[in-house]
Amino acid sequence: MKKLLFIPLSLSFLVACGGGDGSNAEATNNNLPSEVDLTQQCKDPSNCTKEDIIRILKLPEMPDETIAHEKVLGIDTDKDEVRDDLKVKVGLATFPDVEAQKVFDRKSWLWTRLVKEYNKTPRDMDALNSLMGEYTKISYCYLLDVVNNPAELSDYDDQLMYGFDRPILEREIFKFLEIRSGTLPSMAELNKYCKSF
Repeated sequence: MKKLLFIPLSLSFLVACGGGDGSNAEATNNNLPSEVDLTQQCKDPSNCTKEDIIRILKLPEMPDETIAHEKVLGIDTDKDEVRDDLKVKVGLATFPDVEAQKVFDRKSWLWTRLVKEYNKTPRDMDALNSLMGEYTKISYCYLLDVVNNPAELSDYDDQLMYGFDRPILEREIFKFLEIRSGTLPSMAELNKYCKSF
């Protein structure tokens, strides 16, 4: 009788503690991280794969190149007004330098806003001039090395204008706004501006 009583009690104990079928294994290991903290591992980017960086930065999928360049504004799946192809290139090239990433992404965002404002009817000249002022200024952030300018992005302005329609439209907007050559901002002004994002 004592032996029979012992077996049901042992089974009850196993089930209560999560033993037996393994269905409660998560509860016994709930103090373990569900996945590795890649932000620590990837402080040195050489410890990371391209896929790790894409996951950390939550980058979109790289669009097909032909489709990405069919339209002036390209592909923007998350609707943040930064082209997906440029976001991926910038993220991978600048990681883990968030400051530089923000500057390059801002340049892409400014182009999108400039095109959208230019295509409005009627055109808001104050908005267009403000966007153009910043659009021409922001390039100095990386061209003068106020922020990191990785080799992969040394031709970033060309990448932004890649395709047939984009450079034509950019020249058209410059001509419309009568932009010739801007004044080079002081380094103090640039330092403040470039690090404000």
